[in-house]
Amino acid sequence: IERGLRSEILERTADRIRNVASRSSGRADEDVVMIVLREQTMRDQAIRESLELLSNRALLAGLLESAELEREQVEAERDELETRSKVCALTGLLNRDTFIAEVGHLLSAHLAGGPGFGIAYLDLDYFKVVNLDFGHHEGSRAIAHFGECLKAAAGESCIIGHPHGDEFLVAI
Repeated sequence: IERGLRSEILERTADRIRNVASRSSGRADEDVVMIVLREQTMRDQAIRESLELLSNRALLAGLLESAELEREQVEAERDELETRSKVCALTGLLNRDTFIAEVGHLLSAHLAGGPGFGIAYLDLDYFKVVNLDFGHHEGSRAIAHFGECLKAAAGESCIIGHPHGDEFLVAI
C-alpha cells in the first residue's frame, strides 16, 4: 500500500514534469522520458516485491496451519497413549500400576485423617477351564464381561483394577 502511494506521487510528479517539458523544447522531453521510464521501472519493482511478500506470507500461513494440525495430532496421540498406558486394553479397567498409584492416594488421605478404605482381591476360580474348553477368545470375552459387571456393580466410588489374567482388585 505504501509503495502504491509512492507510485501515485511519482505519477503526479511525472505529469507535472511532462507539462513543464511540453511547454519548453529540446532536451526536456528526453528527461521526461527518462523520468517516466524510471518511474515505471520502480512501479514494476514495487509490484514484484509486493507479490513476493504476499507469496511468502501465504507460504508461512500454510506452514503454520500444517504445524498446528500436526501438533494437535501429536497431542491426541499422546493422550491416547497415556490413557492406554493406564488401563487394561481388554477390560478398560485400571492396570496394576495405575491401581496401585490410585490406592496410594487413598492411603495417604487415610493416614492424614481421611476416611478408611478396604481392598478386595478377586480371583476367578477355574477360569483356565473356560480357556481350555472354549478357547482364549471366549476366555477374553468372559474376562471383559466380568469387568463390565464389576464396574456396574461397584459404582463410581470404587477404584477397580485388572492387574492381569483372571484377577481383579477393588478399592472400597
